[in-house]
Amino acid sequence: MRLMMVTSDLRIGGAEVLAARLARALVARGAEIVVAPVRRGGVLAEQFAAGGACVAPPLSRWRFDPLAPRRAAGLIRDRRIEAVLVVNTLRNGLPFALGGAAWSGLDPATLCWCHSHYRSDTRVARRLERYRRWGWLDAVVCISRNQRRELTDAGLRRRGVALIRNGVELARFSTAMPAALDVPPGRKLVVQVANVAPPKDHATLLAAAGALAARRDDFHLALVGRGTDSPALARAADRAGLAGRVSLLGERDNVLGILAAADVFALASRAEAFPLSVLEAMAARRAVVVTDLPAYDEFFEHGREGLKTPPGDPQALAGAIERLLDDESLRAALGQAAQRRAARYAESRMTDGFERLLAAALRRKRRR
Repeated sequence: MRLMMVTSDLRIGGAEVLAARLARALVARGAEIVVAPVRRGGVLAEQFAAGGACVAPPLSRWRFDPLAPRRAAGLIRDRRIEAVLVVNTLRNGLPFALGGAAWSGLDPATLCWCHSHYRSDTRVARRLERYRRWGWLDAVVCISRNQRRELTDAGLRRRGVALIRNGVELARFSTAMPAALDVPPGRKLVVQVANVAPPKDHATLLAAAGALAARRDDFHLALVGRGTDSPALARAADRAGLAGRVSLLGERDNVLGILAAADVFALASRAEAFPLSVLEAMAARRAVVVTDLPAYDEFFEHGREGLKTPPGDPQALAGAIERLLDDESLRAALGQAAQRRAARYAESRMTDGFERLLAAALRRKRRR
């Protein structure tokens, strides 16, 4: 099978990291993978290449590039691509990739792998349904039942919508060595892994940590992800009273080691689809605090795999983190239960799902 993956760019993000892992796994099973980013930038090219994928030049040279579909069509023809997988519901990437597939003359199978939440945006479902009516899109892949419900409630027909949950390679996280971080001796480490974006709600986590810092000095906060090392976030941390109590680490490729060094993992999001960072923290046997969102209902139970707090409530979040900081036995029990639950979401199961879906899509194409 010759597969082209289309990504927004090659920066580190949950969807892109999963795509790199899926590419590596499919290459190991005999597939030929070409990765086509829409835009220039990012460090994941090395990960894709190390996994055996070929990384093509960006499809677009500027934001609205009318020649991008032509470049995609040329790449599909040159590489004799049999299937195109668009990684997430990219506003420009979808028409670039699907238009290129339609105009390539090869009629490859086309799929969109959804990674976002769509409760407040019905336009995506309408756009996906429009591409399906045109015959440009053969299948939609959702990562959770809740995400699939959001899209179908917004107008996407259920037929042709597959459910393949995110996967994690448990052994990599359970055996990782702790990273060396600049944390004062005697302080427990609270970690959040999330790119800076409004749904991730870094402000609530900073407010919660500031409330804790006002009454105790035995913890340190580390923020990992694109934008966490920005001057704006540093100023926000200072305003929250966290000077000397927080490490703003930015985009990192050693998340395994950072999770291994953590005592508590927290994620203060206001919206999620199926957060990879939480699944990875669970695989690393960390005690986890998250906000009470539908995205977690499938794999996370309050009081069993971790703790949930209301979204946007810094006092509740501070209380849950404090409870875990003070109770080592509870941290251990929740971490062990979390790791057992994460084991159900093996990366190999995700790869199996895509392999079956791609094979079925190709069979349907050949029967036409």
